[in-house]
Amino acid sequence: MFCCNMMDQNVYFADSPEKKRVFYVRRFDEYMLPCSDDSGILISHCPWCGKKLPESKRMRWFDELDALGIEFSLFDT
Repeated sequence: MFCCNMMDQNVYFADSPEKKRVFYVRRFDEYMLPCSDDSGILISHCPWCGKKLPESKRMRWFDELDALGIEFSLFDT
């Protein structure tokens, strides 16, 4: 599924009970190195094979929602 076997073995998702080395955000197609404070560092290349990862779709996602007149916040306030 991912660019190499090591990436495949080390990626985890938000709904995964098992924490691994690389966090994947499906909604935005983003890969992050998790930090101890529950944040993450966005990465653009695979840490093992060096292959370029897909461009983040975060800005496109929010631009499309905005074009549809939909207000969305990642954080409910």
